[in-house]
Amino acid sequence: MEHARRLSHSPVALLLFARPDEQGTDLAMALIPQGLDQQALAQALPWQEVLRQRRAVVWPCQCGDTTLVQRCACLPVVEGGRVRMLLAVGNKPEGYSEQDVQTLQALADTIWQRIMQRRQEAIIHRLSEALDQSPSPVMMTDTQASILYVNRAFTEVSGYSAEEVLGRNPRLLQSGLTPRSTYAEMWHKLPQGQSWQGELINRRKNGQTYTESASLYPIRDAFGQVTHYVAHKEDISRRREAEERIRALSNFDTLTGLSNKKSFEEQLAQAIERSTAQHERLSLLWFNLDQFKLINESLGHAAGDELLVEQANRLRHSLGTQVPLARYSSDVYVAIVPRADQAAVALMVQAALTLLQTAVRLQGHTLMTSASAGVAVFPDDAQTAGTLASAAEVAMYRAKQDGGNTLRFFAPEMQAHTRRSLELASGLKHATAHGELFLVFQPQCALDSGALTGAEALLRWRHPQWGLVSPAEFIPIAEQSGTIVAIDLWVLEHAALQLRAWDAQGLPELVVAVNVSAAQFGRPQFVEEVLATLQRVGVAPQRIEMELTEAVALKQPEQAEITIRKLHAAGFRVALDDFGTGYSSMSYLKRYAIDKLKIDQSFVRDLAEQGSDQAIVTAIIRMAQSLGLRTIAEGVETAEQAQLLQAYGCDEMQGYWYSRPLEPQAFAAFAQRHRSSLALPQ
Repeated sequence: MEHARRLSHSPVALLLFARPDEQGTDLAMALIPQGLDQQALAQALPWQEVLRQRRAVVWPCQCGDTTLVQRCACLPVVEGGRVRMLLAVGNKPEGYSEQDVQTLQALADTIWQRIMQRRQEAIIHRLSEALDQSPSPVMMTDTQASILYVNRAFTEVSGYSAEEVLGRNPRLLQSGLTPRSTYAEMWHKLPQGQSWQGELINRRKNGQTYTESASLYPIRDAFGQVTHYVAHKEDISRRREAEERIRALSNFDTLTGLSNKKSFEEQLAQAIERSTAQHERLSLLWFNLDQFKLINESLGHAAGDELLVEQANRLRHSLGTQVPLARYSSDVYVAIVPRADQAAVALMVQAALTLLQTAVRLQGHTLMTSASAGVAVFPDDAQTAGTLASAAEVAMYRAKQDGGNTLRFFAPEMQAHTRRSLELASGLKHATAHGELFLVFQPQCALDSGALTGAEALLRWRHPQWGLVSPAEFIPIAEQSGTIVAIDLWVLEHAALQLRAWDAQGLPELVVAVNVSAAQFGRPQFVEEVLATLQRVGVAPQRIEMELTEAVALKQPEQAEITIRKLHAAGFRVALDDFGTGYSSMSYLKRYAIDKLKIDQSFVRDLAEQGSDQAIVTAIIRMAQSLGLRTIAEGVETAEQAQLLQAYGCDEMQGYWYSRPLEPQAFAAFAQRHRSSLALPQ
């Protein structure tokens, strides 16, 4: 108040609080000359007009007792839509200026803030005295999450003293184990004035983690504004540990650590519900150890238990941690494989059986063990968890009847297909060494001139027993069995060797496109491997066009961008194959160092009849032109298709209308016949 008198050169200064109904005021403080009556002076002020107008009022006194107040300035503090306080000064020798009003208003606002702060501090002090007696940790922060108060229980649980945490952010307690979504939900609610309840995994000062049940809620002032947050916590670590022990006993096999029968049946029922909703297949694998009873009886139960643990660990290693696996009964293990096709499941089971028959050392004895496996597929073989398990068990017993150490599907037709898939996977392992793989080359030409521009290298497999095996059949098996990477490098090397041979025959330089699998493209050393292969053969990277499908390129977009740029920097051309059949992300396409888009044959096949295909092809070509990319259409089989593509602005094409895939000598002859019109894309 003394500041108000001094700043305004006024002998009179009063502070009044507005009543809640704004129909009156209560005098809080007054600094006036001796002999003046405080209440009479307060009544002489224009407080009613200030309350009504909610703004500063400055006037020479024209009514009331002019012997008390000759002139005055009365300023309100408005908060929350109401007048909360008034600051008044009076009897300055000369009139009050606009500068006086601005200065006094700033002072009034400051006084009010200090008053509210002291009120809050008083409340906090009273609360702290009460909360210090609470056995549960309590923390209070301001709206910026700066710690203002912690009670005694907090320091006992966390290990931090009050001095160590005051003024700091509660994140000092974070262990990194609480899901980010928990904090996101918390800070979504609190700023809106909503309370939050949940669990936090925090870290004590000594580094030990603990679990807290926390209730956080906002504190509002008398005007409804959020001013603080309070957290009421409870250390529930021991309760959670006890619950986890109970859950482990209830859901896990005590010997192997795998899920038990009860838990697995619940997982299977849930998996079937998901597969039903998503219209997907699901495979149930049923493994039974061969001759386990004999081992158990001859070497003892301790040895039998060791074998069960060892085979459980092998199955977990072979199937992967993402596959739900359980010990269903004595020597039976079961697993759930969603979405995978039959060939992939067969290869997965065969790999597991191979690992299970590796020699085991038990009680000083080296044993050769094996297992039999049955597979049932939802919904083909059964529609419920119980009947699916029965079908898988029946299939396993068929494997036992056929001598064990093998796999059987419940459905006979699936078993026949599985046998074929396993035979193909086995044959692919030796196909390159036995000289069974070879390449054919499909010519590519420019649509505007008809000039030969290059070729696509296509892989073929001629098996001595089965004859020619369709790439549509053996390529997916190569990808699932893991042999595709070696095959990809073989294709690149032999395509490069063929380029050298054609160069020696005097053919002009051609560019050959080779397909890149997801497994090869995802290898960290992919670019280095292909460069080393070409250097060994003596072919420049500029002679090779790498074809990636959309699915491969967009599987890990950020890493794909880096790899594609490295390929481009090394001199390779890069084409995006099957464009338009997957999720075509324009943002990533713009960033990739792509040279060419390959229009999928599914859009070309009915191009002359389907208006929708025409619209899609036109859109792809225009988009490519806007990005400075070339386009090539595959599967062109008629002159009409070629004419339409040329009219739309497509650059190149390949297909039976121009030429079928040719073996190297036939391709050389084809190129010689087209030698006069041979042209390379610029």
